[in-house]
Amino acid sequence: MPHDKNCGISLYRQSAALVYQDHIPTSNVEFSQDVSNDILHQLNNVQHELSPEIIQNLSKKLHASKFALLQEDFPEEHCWLIYSQNLTELSVRGLNTLWFIDYNFSAEEKRIPVGILALLERLLNSTSMKMLTELEIDGYRTYFLGEWIQILASRLPSLWSLALPYCRLSNHDFLVLCSKFQNLKQLEISSTEIVSLSGIWELVNLEILMACDLELASQEDIEDVFDLKNLRVLDISGDRKYNLKNVEHFWKCRKVLPNLQMLDLSRNLATPQMIYDILTSHPTLTCVGLVATLLDFSALDSLPNPPVILNTITFPNSINKIAHYAKNCFKNAAKLATVLEEIANNHEENLKSFTMEHFQNFWNIIFKIKKQHLHMPYFETQCVRCLLYVYRSQKDFGECKSTILHYLAFLTLNKWEIEDTEKDEIYKMQILTWTLLNELEWLNESTVDVIACRAIKMLMIVDTDKVLFKKLVANLAKAMNPSSEKVKEQLPKNEQVVNKLKSYLNAKHETEEEIECTYLITNHFSPFLPLHGIPGWTRACINGILNVMEYRNRIGLPTDVALAQLALLTSFSSYETGVFLEKERLEMYIKIIKRPPLQYATIALLVSIYLHRTDINNQFDQDIDKSQRAIDRLSKKLNKSYERLEIENERSPWLVFCSVYYLRRRKRKHGHDRKWSKWFCRLFVEY
Repeated sequence: MPHDKNCGISLYRQSAALVYQDHIPTSNVEFSQDVSNDILHQLNNVQHELSPEIIQNLSKKLHASKFALLQEDFPEEHCWLIYSQNLTELSVRGLNTLWFIDYNFSAEEKRIPVGILALLERLLNSTSMKMLTELEIDGYRTYFLGEWIQILASRLPSLWSLALPYCRLSNHDFLVLCSKFQNLKQLEISSTEIVSLSGIWELVNLEILMACDLELASQEDIEDVFDLKNLRVLDISGDRKYNLKNVEHFWKCRKVLPNLQMLDLSRNLATPQMIYDILTSHPTLTCVGLVATLLDFSALDSLPNPPVILNTITFPNSINKIAHYAKNCFKNAAKLATVLEEIANNHEENLKSFTMEHFQNFWNIIFKIKKQHLHMPYFETQCVRCLLYVYRSQKDFGECKSTILHYLAFLTLNKWEIEDTEKDEIYKMQILTWTLLNELEWLNESTVDVIACRAIKMLMIVDTDKVLFKKLVANLAKAMNPSSEKVKEQLPKNEQVVNKLKSYLNAKHETEEEIECTYLITNHFSPFLPLHGIPGWTRACINGILNVMEYRNRIGLPTDVALAQLALLTSFSSYETGVFLEKERLEMYIKIIKRPPLQYATIALLVSIYLHRTDINNQFDQDIDKSQRAIDRLSKKLNKSYERLEIENERSPWLVFCSVYYLRRRKRKHGHDRKWSKWFCRLFVEY
C-alpha cells in the first residue's frame, strides 16, 4: 500500500515503541521495505520475548528484505517473524550465544557445534532461499556439522555474495565451495584457517576476495588467484596474525590481475622492492593497504602514477585508512580495530598536531561504524586508546571532552557476554578505561561503579593463578579509593568472587606481583567484608598479611606496610582472631626475629593485638595453653631485642605486648619468676 515516506517514518517510530512495550500496532498501514528493515532490526534490541499476537501482526505489516541477527540470546520465537519475510540479505553473527542451540556436546577446541542448515531453515522460507543474494555467517567459536557447503549451494541458487569470517574451513571445504558457488562475485574467507587458495580459479565471476589473516604456505597456494580476471579487490593482509609471507608469495608469481583496483597487503613481511614491483605491474591500482608492512615509503616515490597508500604513519593517513574500510568492508570490525590499534600504537606523540577537523572526521567514521552495529571488545579497546591519546594531547577540546564522556557512557552501559568474549580483550578494556578514569577527573561516580561491577563479574570466571586475576583485583581496588558504595554493596553478595579472594589469600605466594595482589585484597576489602559475616575471611586476611610481611622481611624491606592492616584486625571477631595464637603459626612467625629492629616491633604489635582481643573475649586462658611454648621462646628474645630498639616509637609495641603478657602470666599463676619480673620492671621504669 503506497504511502508518504514521512508518514512511514513516523509510523515506524510509533510501531517500534509499541514493539518494545509488547503492544500490537493498531495502524492498518503496511510499511515500506526500508521502514520494515529498520523495524525488523529492532528485534536485536528487544529485551523480552514478544507475544505471539504481536509477532503475527507484525509479520503481516512488514515487507523486509534484509536482516542481521546480532542479539545475544536471540529468542527462538522471534525467528518466526524473520521467517515470514522474503529476504534477499541475511547476516548471522554470535552463533555461540544463541540459547536455543543444543549445547549437549563435548567441546572441541572451545568451538560449539552448530547445525547451520537447520538454523538457516528457521530464518529463511522457501522464497527467501531462492531470492537470497547476500549471506554472511560469522563462525566465531563454532564449527558446522555435515556437508553444509554443498547443501547450502543447492538451496541458494541466487547467491552472489558469501561471507564466512571465522568459519572453520578445511581445504576440502574450500574446494567444494569453489566448485559449487561459481556465480559468486564477492567472497570473504578471512580467519577461516585454510592455508591454500588452490581451486579458486573456478570462481570466474569473482570481483572481491577478502582473504585476511590466512597464512598461505607457498607461492603455489596463491597462484590460482591470478586466473580471476574480473578481480577488483583483493585482501591478503594480516589481522590478528603478524609477519605473514603472503606478499612474498604473491610477488613470486610474477603475474598480473588486469582489473585490480584495491590491494591490501597490511601486516605482512615484505621488502620495499617487492611492493614496488607489485605496484608497477598493476597500474590499475587506485588504493593499496600497507599498514605495518613498510615503515619507509621513499622507494615508492618514483612510481609514475602511484595509488593511494593506506598506512598509519600519520594521523590523517590513519583517518583515510579507517574511512576506506568503513566504506568498503564495514562488516569486518576486526579490520577496523587493526587500524585503530596502529593509530593507538603510533600516534600518542603525533596527536600534538591533531586538529578539531581531524577529531570530527575521526568520530564521524567511528559513529558510522557504530551505526552498522559493529560491536566487539577488541574494536572498543582501540577506540578507548585513541580517546586517551586525544585527551592527553588536546585537553582544551570542549567537544572532545563531551564526546569522550558520551563514548565512555556507551561502553559502561553496553552488555557483554563475558563467557563468550576474549578475556584478554576485556582486560585491556578494563585497564584502558581505568587509565582514563584516573586522568579524567570530571567523570562521574556512576561510571566508576559500573566498570568496577564489570570487574567483579569477570573475577567470577578468571582463575586465581592467571595474570588477569591480579589485574582485575587492582582495577577493583581502585574503585575503593575513595570507597565505592556500589562495590561495598555488590562484592559481599558474590560468594563465588569472595571465595576466590579467600583462596588467593590462603595460598602461599612468592613473587612481587602476587604479594602486591595480596596486599590490595587485604587493604581494600578487609575493612567492610567481615561486617557481612563471611566465614573464614578474617583468617584468610591473617594469612595474607603474614605472606606480605614474610616476603618483605625476606627481601630486606621494612614490614611497616602491613601495620595499618593489622590494626584493622582489632575489630574482628574473637573466634577468628584466636586462631592466630595456635602454636604452629606463632612458632613459624617467630623465626623472623633475627633481623632489623623494625621487624621485632612489628611482631610485637601483631602479638599484642591478638592478646588484646582474646583478653576481651575471655579466650586467653584457652589460647595461651596452645601457644605457651612459642610465647616462652619469644620472651627469651625480648631482652636482647629491646636493647636494639633505639627509636622510641619502636619500643612502644614491645611495652604493649610485655604489659599484657606479664599481667596474664600473673593472673594464670605461671609464676612471674625473678628473672622475668626484674627485666620487666627495668623495662617499664626506663620507658
